[in-house]
Amino acid sequence: MQTVSQHYINGISDAREEYETYGMADAADRLANIESTLKRFGGADNEVGQYLRGKRDFWRNKIKKAKINA
Repeated sequence: MQTVSQHYINGISDAREEYETYGMADAADRLANIESTLKRFGGADNEVGQYLRGKRDFWRNKIKKAKINA
C-alpha cells in the first residue's frame, strides 16, 4: 500500500480552495503552470514537488470530469 504525504494533501486542499474561488475559468493554464514548475523542480521527490503533484492531480481530475460532463 502506498502512502500519501501531507504535502501532497496540502496541494490538493489549496487547489480545491482555488477551484472554489475561481472555478474552471483558467484550469488549463493552472495545470500547465504546475506541470512546467514540476519539471523545473525535477519531479516530486521533495516537499515542494509533492505539494505541486497534489495540485496537478486535482486539476487534472477536474479537467477530465469537465470534459466528460460537457
